[in-house]
Amino acid sequence: MCGASAEVSEKYVADVLDFLRERAKGKAKTSLTVSVRDDSQPLPGAEVTVSGPEGKLTGLTGASGLVMFEDIKPATYHVTAARTHYHVDADSNGFNVDPNIVSGSCPSSSISMEAETAVSGFVRDAKGAPVASLDLELIAVPDNPADEIALDKPFFLAKTGEDGGFRFESVSPGHYLLGSNVIDLNDSSIPRTFYPGRPERNGAVPIDVELGEEAQGLAFVLPDFGSQRNIQVCVVDENGQPISGATLGTNFLEHESSEARLGEKLVTDEWGCVKARGYTRVAYPVQAFHRPSGADWRQSRRSESIVVPPGEEDVLKVLTLGPPALAAKLK
Repeated sequence: MCGASAEVSEKYVADVLDFLRERAKGKAKTSLTVSVRDDSQPLPGAEVTVSGPEGKLTGLTGASGLVMFEDIKPATYHVTAARTHYHVDADSNGFNVDPNIVSGSCPSSSISMEAETAVSGFVRDAKGAPVASLDLELIAVPDNPADEIALDKPFFLAKTGEDGGFRFESVSPGHYLLGSNVIDLNDSSIPRTFYPGRPERNGAVPIDVELGEEAQGLAFVLPDFGSQRNIQVCVVDENGQPISGATLGTNFLEHESSEARLGEKLVTDEWGCVKARGYTRVAYPVQAFHRPSGADWRQSRRSESIVVPPGEEDVLKVLTLGPPALAAKLK
C-alpha cells in the first residue's frame, strides 16, 4: 500500500481507510479468510478446519471457494481442508497454512486440492499399431461452443507409453476435449487431432468427467498420416559454415490440417544438423534460430521459413541464417 494512490471514492480504498481507522481505535475485527482451489478454480463445499490452542473452528467454502472466520482470537493456527473424493495437492504446500494471527489483522490462507478422478485410454495409428511418446492435452470445453479454446479453464497434459496407453490423473470434474497439438503446448509430429480421431474441433467428441470416477477405455485412433520417414535439417551461416546449437522452431504454424511440428527440443549438433522423424503425409514448417552463447538479442539470427512437404522419401534440408537481428533492423 505504501507509495500507492487512488481516489477515496473507490470502494476498496474507502474500506481500507475504514479498517485502518477502526484498527487505530482498537476496534478492528480479527478475521481469517481461507481459499480452497482445485486446479486454480474455486472449490465450493470444502470443509475447512482451523485448529488452535482453544480447539477447532470449521466452515464450508462458498461458490467462490472462500470461507471467513470472523472474530477469531489472536493465536497461531493450523489450517486444513477436506472434501469427499478430493485430497490435498501433494505438490503444493499451500499458502500460510500455519497463520500467526494478531489482534486487528485479517490474514488469509490458501489450500490446493486435487480431484480423485482420471481419464485413460490408448492411442492407435490408422493401422492399429500403438502410438508411443505422443503428447496429449485434455482441455475444458469453453462455456460458449463458438469460443476459441483458451487456457483460462482447466487443462491437463499426458504422454502415451510404449503400449500407446495414457492416463490423466486428478482431473477436475467437467466436460473436456482430448487431443494432440490442439493448444500449442506440445511438439508432437502429427497435425492437430481431436479424439476420437478428427482433424477439426467440430468432429471432436466431448468427454464427461464425474467426481470420484474414471473415464476409461477411450480409443483414440489417429487419421492416416502415412508411414514414418527421416527428416534431417542442417543450419549454416552465409559462408556455408555449419552452425552448432541452432534451434528449430515452428512458431508460425497456423493449424493447417496437413501441417505439424517436427518435434521438440530440436538443436543442431556439432555438424550443424538435427535429425527427426516425421510422417509421409504431413508437412512440417521449420525455421532456424541462433544466438551465440553469452550474446544478447542483437546478435541473434534466424533463417527464412520453409515447409518440408509431404513425401515418401527421406528428407535433407539446409537453412541459411540471415544477418544478426540488429543489422537486419537497421536495413
